Amino acid sequence: MNRIQDAVHEADVTVVLGFAEHAGGSLYIAQVTITPDGKIANHRRKLKATHYERTIFGDGNDQSTYNVVQSPYGRLASLNCWEHIQPWLKTHMYAQYPQLFVASWPAAFPPHTGGSPYSYSSEACTRMSQFVAIEGGCFGIVASTVISEKGAERMKLVGFPWFKFPGGGFSVIYGPDGSALTEPVDAGAEVIIYADISLDKIAENKIVADIMGNYSRFDLLSTAVHGRKQVPVTYADGEDFLKKD
Repeated sequence: MNRIQDAVHEADVTVVLGFAEHAGGSLYIAQVTITPDGKIANHRRKLKATHYERTIFGDGNDQSTYNVVQSPYGRLASLNCWEHIQPWLKTHMYAQYPQLFVASWPAAFPPHTGGSPYSYSSEACTRMSQFVAIEGGCFGIVASTVISEKGAERMKLVGFPWFKFPGGGFSVIYGPDGSALTEPVDAGAEVIIYADISLDKIAENKIVADIMGNYSRFDLLSTAVHGRKQVPVTYADGEDFLKKD
């Protein structure tokens, strides 16, 4: 991670990175937001591992609900995979007033590839992110994994009917009205996508429907967030039971 932080600092960019985190004896699906100074502004874990992920990865902690940070480009949020269909997490994210969000997705493929459920498809995944952009009135940056033939061999995925190699890519950028700001990408190619944006577009959409303001009924419906850190062992001196290496 230190090498990545140094590279971010050298390039003078902001990066949202998805990765497999090893902590203690467990693995977690994690994200970090790294600012241009090379520092980690936010470190979170996917709130709930999905389906077969639960055989390998643990769930996120209390800190994982806080997924919005201030960046040089605006208030930047992050979501991991099917966190897009976690309504309470999204509500809390919208309450932090994101202007942009990064959606970290694994590889996904065209609908019903090899008999796979539609909800696993690249089309479904992009629609989930598109709707978050509309619902939150923010720009959405969708970043997906691409699996090469060599990568498939290394991960022992060759022959699995739901996957086609090389493939899995579906990166796209959405405006706060849900419109695509980039052209479709080659699913098998690793590419960088670009879009010019204006945060003024957010106000144009918020004036119509601000779900944390003029288009809400907090008096009837609200969400509670339990932000206190939960650990299996608590020490009297306040020391964390999991020490960093």
